[in-house]
Amino acid sequence: MKRLTPIWASALVAIMVFSGLLPLTMNVVAAVPIPHNMYGFPYDETGVRMDVGERITAWIDGVEYGRNDTWPVGPDIYYDVDIDGNHMTAPLDPNTPWVKEGGDFDEHIMLAWGDMTMIDLDPEDDSILNYGIFEEVDLWMTANVTNTDINLAMTQPPMFPKISMIVPEPTDGWPDYVLIYTERPFFDMTGFYLEKNDGVLNGPSFVLSGLSNATAYFYANLTTMDNLDACGDELKLVWSNTATAFSGYDIVVDRVEWNATTGGTHNVGLNHEPDNTIMTDAAAPACAVTDFAMRRDGVFPVFDTDTNDNLADFVVDTPWPRPVIGAPVVNILIPAGGEDWTGGSVHDISWTLYDDNFINSLLTVNVSYNPADGMAGFWFPAVLNTTPMQDFPGWFDALTPMEVVWTLPFTTTPFMRIQVCAINPAGKSTCVVSLAFETDDTPPTVISTDPIYDDKNVPIDRTVVITFDEPMNTTSVEGAISIWPGGVTITGYGWDPTNEVLSIYHTDFLENTTYCVNTSTGAKDDSDPGYPMAQMNSTCFTTYEPKAPTISVTYPDGGQIWTGDKPKNIWFSFSHVDGLDLTYVWLNYSCGGPPDYVIDGARGDDARWTTPPYVWTVPLIDATDCVIHATIQDLDDHLVDNDTSPTFIIDSTPPTAIEVPPGPIDNQENVTIGTNVVVEFSEPMDNVTVEDPATWWMRTGTTVVTGTFSWDPTFTTVTFDPDSDLAYFLDYTVTINTTAKDPSDPGNFLAADYTFNFITEHSPPPIVAVLFPDGSESPLKADDTLFIEWLMSDVDTPTADLKVDVSYVFDTTTLLIIELEGELNHTWTVSCPQLNADTAIQIQVEVTDAEGQTTSNVSVPVMIDCTIPTANIVYTGDLLVNEVIQFNTADESETNLTYSWDLDGDTVEDSTLKNPTFQYGTAGTFIVRLTVTDEAGNSGTVTPVTLEIEAPVTPTDDRIFGIELWMWIIIIIVIVMIIALIALAAKRKKKEPEEELPPAEEEEEEELVEEEEEVYEEEEAPAEEEEELVEEEETVEEKAAPVAAAAPAEEAPATEEEPAGATKECPSCGSEVPVDATECFLCGATL
Repeated sequence: MKRLTPIWASALVAIMVFSGLLPLTMNVVAAVPIPHNMYGFPYDETGVRMDVGERITAWIDGVEYGRNDTWPVGPDIYYDVDIDGNHMTAPLDPNTPWVKEGGDFDEHIMLAWGDMTMIDLDPEDDSILNYGIFEEVDLWMTANVTNTDINLAMTQPPMFPKISMIVPEPTDGWPDYVLIYTERPFFDMTGFYLEKNDGVLNGPSFVLSGLSNATAYFYANLTTMDNLDACGDELKLVWSNTATAFSGYDIVVDRVEWNATTGGTHNVGLNHEPDNTIMTDAAAPACAVTDFAMRRDGVFPVFDTDTNDNLADFVVDTPWPRPVIGAPVVNILIPAGGEDWTGGSVHDISWTLYDDNFINSLLTVNVSYNPADGMAGFWFPAVLNTTPMQDFPGWFDALTPMEVVWTLPFTTTPFMRIQVCAINPAGKSTCVVSLAFETDDTPPTVISTDPIYDDKNVPIDRTVVITFDEPMNTTSVEGAISIWPGGVTITGYGWDPTNEVLSIYHTDFLENTTYCVNTSTGAKDDSDPGYPMAQMNSTCFTTYEPKAPTISVTYPDGGQIWTGDKPKNIWFSFSHVDGLDLTYVWLNYSCGGPPDYVIDGARGDDARWTTPPYVWTVPLIDATDCVIHATIQDLDDHLVDNDTSPTFIIDSTPPTAIEVPPGPIDNQENVTIGTNVVVEFSEPMDNVTVEDPATWWMRTGTTVVTGTFSWDPTFTTVTFDPDSDLAYFLDYTVTINTTAKDPSDPGNFLAADYTFNFITEHSPPPIVAVLFPDGSESPLKADDTLFIEWLMSDVDTPTADLKVDVSYVFDTTTLLIIELEGELNHTWTVSCPQLNADTAIQIQVEVTDAEGQTTSNVSVPVMIDCTIPTANIVYTGDLLVNEVIQFNTADESETNLTYSWDLDGDTVEDSTLKNPTFQYGTAGTFIVRLTVTDEAGNSGTVTPVTLEIEAPVTPTDDRIFGIELWMWIIIIIVIVMIIALIALAAKRKKKEPEEELPPAEEEEEEELVEEEEEVYEEEEAPAEEEEELVEEEETVEEKAAPVAAAAPAEEAPATEEEPAGATKECPSCGSEVPVDATECFLCGATL
């Protein structure tokens, strides 16, 4: 993008020359440089391109130097900002001396959204952002063009607080102070600081911390930057950037410049760059005026609007009063607590001091000490070279430690404390007491030595030990030690944790020689710098004459049984006055006599001997009468000493086990419930490990059997006696696992888990007794109810769990009535046994327990009528289709039977009459069945009869007028019967007076007469109508029967005995039958 050099800077220079602002004698180096240009697309913090018309501004050191900073509208939407520069022709050329009107080479350009004049659009909603700093940064260069897209930073300054009031010359003599408006009350100013330039872009600063007050003002007392110039100066409010905005560089959020001269020419106070910028100056009063303030103009509470025009924004005002003055802050550094200082020595006391309102030079400090742990009444002034304590002026920097040199008093105490008190001009004071430390003015002494003074026969390698009465300075003590006479070299020192006990290591002393170990007064205690011993200490002793070494085996001490291939401790002791390093030690073992086997051998001072016991892996053998042989020999004099232990046993064989009588053996059955379990081992056992519940367990299912153990005298056989009898008929398992071991040390464990099983005996069978029936019952028949009751019990099966089968027994046959469980009675609906007779039965109750054992009991006999009735089937009639066949019973075994006929063989009952009739509509084979039942409910099935029904055969030569002969016979019979009936009716009318029938009966009789007449008229009908005639005749007979029955009964006159051959009339059909007949031979009606 091409840019034209602006001409306004040249015009400005000319105006300044003619107005006297720029002396003519000044060396003007060049015209205004070509601006630095930046353009591109702006994006918000979410990555979305910003709206058209948003203002993008450019800033250097808190001053806006950008132009054309509004995002234009067009097909290619972008921001386009020119950043003016200072008068310069090259990067190294000097700038103009008085005014900074733009960027200098390599100065950082910050881009912002908006003009940074607003604090916050909506202080109640932090999500509404109306300002912001972009992430990108550029370095100013003349005529440079940078095409870069810019992105609003995700993290911004918490807000843009504003400098509200500046008081550069307070009359109270205290530091300058500043008020900052935060808009929100109790806003945390941590992260902000005030800064001046003083000729460079980054000058003195004052760090802010704390919260603004309830009216949103923050008070800054410039105790470390108390040099604001009332005549003219500048002050910046800066945010310590920790975010991505401005690429992490600190951000100037507000800047104020002022000048005491008319027109703000900066020729008084500010006469150099970069303080003097083209930013408009606020007018300040004359330099001689004090106690004034520059305050942002406005109406409370909105005093703090910002237009980036100091002349418009600020007015001169009376300073607001300072906030309440607090006390100084003191922090003691030395002593820190726990020190040990020597009485009368010189030490530094150090502290830091800070006051929010006064520089340290205005503060007064007092230092004192207390040897009684801070107890009241025991504070004494600290002294410097015996001069009484004086006040110490503070230093300017609050972080720089202040200190005083203190000569300690000659006193011993573990509870010394230092107190530092600071007082500011407002009379506010703070006193801080240090942690307790120790002072010591007592010289140390030696309280014991080893060897003791004048000791004899001291080993030549004996370590010399000196014990002091207090912790010592180890370096000073080690430097004060000497050994007389010479020839012995000290090889090292060792101290206990308290630094009170010293061990002196050395080369060997000579034999039969007197030595003295001396500690001079150069030895000091551990106080700082240390109190020396009052006098030298010496301990003298004499070394021993040559003697033979000694050795003694103390373990094994006899009777031990050691497990093969396991580690065991051999304890022995030995000594030699010449020193163990001059000896050699052997350990051997033997079992039952020679030979000896070597265990180990080494010099006497070898670690394997000096750190007892000696751990020996016992050989994997089985042996008795074993011993340990120990030998020591003097390597110089070859003097020897031996010792042999008492005998012990080595056992390397794991034990085994087997069950033996009288206890049960594996898989044995029918074991008595009171049995004991007996197990025999292959060798004596450690009874504790065998009896451990984790080793031995006996159980059935999940139930564990507890009991007591007893052993034979050799501890090879164990008897387990259960606490109670075992349960009947259960499978028991006995297990001894591999944690059982023999009595050797540490023990040979059982080679494998040992397990065996057995089953206990059956329990006694259950007991049962039938109580009812008891013989008092009447004879029974089918469908009667019989109450059955019994008692039962079992040793180990609860009654409720006993199985019960109830049956009845006759002859040799047993039939089940019902299966029950736990019941003691049952009501039975009697059914006949399979026997055609009156029968005597017995009720049998059979009980089965949980083991499957069964017991039964039967009742007294009970009589039941079970006679099965019998009969025979007879029939009459032609076995032809549609012929009426008469069925009768014969040879009935009982009277008062009931009948069930199946006449056509379809298993469906067709009749319950004693003597029914039936017609078969089709030809075929039919089975006739009959079941008879007596009054006792006993039923018998009669032998069935098979009928062959045939179709009728019509001969061709027997027809008369086309009617078959047999049909003519029937017609004649019918006619004769009708005539007989008419004659009989006429005869009765003559004998009896005529009765008047009821209307219904009258109608029925008329119908009967009409039907008879119809029959008569149709006697001559063709043969094919004969069947219809027969059916109508049957209808007449059926209707006549009720008519006769409905006639009112007459009082029969007394009659004499009927003579022989007398007859009577059938009430159904009216035919004459013998007087003693029970059935009509014509119609079959029962008489």
